[in-house]
Amino acid sequence: MEDVTKGLVFDDFHPLLPQQFVGIPRLTTLEYEGFNKMVDTFFSSIEVLELESHLREREVAVVK
Repeated sequence: MEDVTKGLVFDDFHPLLPQQFVGIPRLTTLEYEGFNKMVDTFFSSIEVLELESHLREREVAVVK
């Protein structure tokens, strides 16, 4: 299964798509079968970004 979230940075999540976000170019919206799956994906992506940030900080420290 292809990971459609690769390269995306999550900004927020909503149980329903707010009307003001419909039709905005360059805005990607994803739909999930359940609220739990949506929340898990959102917070998992934040954790991955934090881990990547810590790894970059360590790499910079090692180079120094």
